[in-house]
Amino acid sequence: MSAYHSAGQDGRFVDQETPKPHLSAQSTPVPVTSPSHLHDGHQLPPAYRTSRSSLSVLAAWKWDFVALVTALGLFAAMMALLIRQNNRAVDDWSFFLNLNSTIALLSTIYRAVMVAIAANVVAQSKWVAFWSAPAAMPLLHLQYLNSASHSVWGAVRALPIAARRSVPALVGALVIVVSFAVGPFTQQSLGTATRESNLSGGTASLPIARAVDGNNTYYRDLGGSGGFGMFTFKSDVRARLLTALANPSSNDSAIVPSCTSGNCTFPSWETGAEYHPDSEVTHATAGMCSACADVGSLVTKAHGNSSVPGPDVWMLPNGVNVTAFDRANWLTVQPTRNLSWAQPVIPEDQAAAFRWAFVNVTVLTLAYSTWPPGAEEHRPSRPVAVACSLYPCVRAYAGAVSNGRLVETLLHEVPMYPDVGNYTGTDLTDENSPYVGVAGNVPGSEAHLAAVQSPCLVNGSVYDAGNFSTAGAGATTDVRVLSPDAAAAGYPGGRVPPQCVFRFNTFFAHMVSGFLSSRVLTGTCSWDTRQGESITCDDAYWLAQFWELSRATPASVTGRMAAFAEATTRQFRLGLGLSADAPEGEGEGQQQQAVLGMVNRVDGVALRTAPFVVIDWRWMIFPIALLALEMLALVWVVLRSLRHRNEEMVWKGNLLPLLYYKDRFVDGDGASSLGVPSGPTSSAHRGPFMTASEMEKDAAGVHVRLLRGDCGNNEYAGIPLRNLENPDQDSLLRN
Repeated sequence: MSAYHSAGQDGRFVDQETPKPHLSAQSTPVPVTSPSHLHDGHQLPPAYRTSRSSLSVLAAWKWDFVALVTALGLFAAMMALLIRQNNRAVDDWSFFLNLNSTIALLSTIYRAVMVAIAANVVAQSKWVAFWSAPAAMPLLHLQYLNSASHSVWGAVRALPIAARRSVPALVGALVIVVSFAVGPFTQQSLGTATRESNLSGGTASLPIARAVDGNNTYYRDLGGSGGFGMFTFKSDVRARLLTALANPSSNDSAIVPSCTSGNCTFPSWETGAEYHPDSEVTHATAGMCSACADVGSLVTKAHGNSSVPGPDVWMLPNGVNVTAFDRANWLTVQPTRNLSWAQPVIPEDQAAAFRWAFVNVTVLTLAYSTWPPGAEEHRPSRPVAVACSLYPCVRAYAGAVSNGRLVETLLHEVPMYPDVGNYTGTDLTDENSPYVGVAGNVPGSEAHLAAVQSPCLVNGSVYDAGNFSTAGAGATTDVRVLSPDAAAAGYPGGRVPPQCVFRFNTFFAHMVSGFLSSRVLTGTCSWDTRQGESITCDDAYWLAQFWELSRATPASVTGRMAAFAEATTRQFRLGLGLSADAPEGEGEGQQQQAVLGMVNRVDGVALRTAPFVVIDWRWMIFPIALLALEMLALVWVVLRSLRHRNEEMVWKGNLLPLLYYKDRFVDGDGASSLGVPSGPTSSAHRGPFMTASEMEKDAAGVHVRLLRGDCGNNEYAGIPLRNLENPDQDSLLRN
């Protein structure tokens, strides 16, 4: 009969004999716990100790280490997904589960694995708490610590006990309690923000004018008022220029971008980046610029004082005048050959910039500070005199398309001057005299006006004055612009990528100059007090806008000229005076135009507005911090198991030790608190502890029944029950 059974003593709980526990042949019976191995002040001899290897102890924790590695892997997987999807479009995800669901699934498994580890830490800690207790503990604490590994409520109840008895148990219980927050925290880290990204297959472009040559804008008049054989603009060209002045904000001068999505951006010519600050150049174009100066200080009053009766006549040094009298000229717009008359206001170095202007024009008008004028209708409060220059130039913009509307900001302007190309002569002293009429000697008659845009973007590369020559001989052209700023240095030349050079045909510039001087920006307008705010300009009706309903100012005239220059530039960009782009792959012109990027447009990127994933990494601190604490608790209990491997077993949540070793639970005097005799000579204290696997193997052959409460008789299911008088018989597995 088994040593665990005595005839006639254990029939109350066991209906068959139980095999002897499978113990190692090298094991020697010994009490291995504290305080049960100390009785009457004596420690059992070392011969009774059991020697266990560290490897066997670690083997008992192998699945916990596997779970820990799994948890780390799950967290790493979540982080990898979040890092990959951070700042990406929400729809940039091909898995059948969306990102939120995937993270939720991983976090749920992550929490389950952490709870499993925490449960084992708490379960093992309950045995350690009783093994290492300096004094007898209430048996209820065993139940509390045991239930902590099974439920959240149990973990909450065990917190006060764990806080006093076991740090690992406290950590494990806390992990079980707060682990529910892992899912919400990981979900909270996922956010979205509406952003713009490149639209696959989308197109974006803006029209620009690289070289205005006047193609198809004029014809030879063989019988008109201009004289036999003179060139004159076609009617549509005249209409476009007049519209630019009379109504500069009309749709006729509106730039319509090509943008498939309605939102487009254009690469920076300063950095080459697609996305950049609004202050960086995205495109440039040949066009018209304006510069105006207030010359009101040069106006003199010729008549109308107390000594000479008559109307007031206001006059400028160049002869432009207005008269403050009914039906007299209250507004005069007159082109002038040069600005030498305004030298007190416009110095020579500034006038030199206007040397090659389309037209220099003077606007003189009379204005009232208030309206109606009052009693002295013929004595306006002030004259307004402005000298303006409209000249060819390069205009650089920062632009983008937003909601289908082009938004452009003018950043800077560069005046155009004659470009003599590879001419190396030094006989150019008088060429940039500040005033028109001084003889020059630009070689030939086709020295077109030009300006270099720096920086500029060529095939994705940024070039400026410092690296133009690095583009290579085959990708550059000779440029020698006669800029007044370069006169002192002898007008040095160089090789520049043709995409960075903007040109204006000299003959076409003369055509524009003649039309503006003789047909557009010239004339007088009369006013009578009975006309109210309106002024009569006869056929030159577009000049009335400079009157500003009798409230003109230098700023208003300057603004009108700037608007005209901008609108005219847009007409050039829309095709006025431009040759058609050479079709790609056709003709010799294609090599100079298409291959080298000499097309009258700039290409950009079409954008789409979409929600993007934005990760708030702060919310991921909690899940990894929880795992780190749990890792420390696990390492703690494992190290203790290794240190006390010959005295304490790794039983974790196994219940069999309560049945096999209930006699090892002793009170403060060393007596069994569960009704089993205890002492150094007790056979129960002399056997070594079995591991959890050994107990499970032994328990597989033990068959028991559990009685319901008080049976009321001595039989159960027809089986007679033995009367237990000896407390020793209360043990299930001992005799």
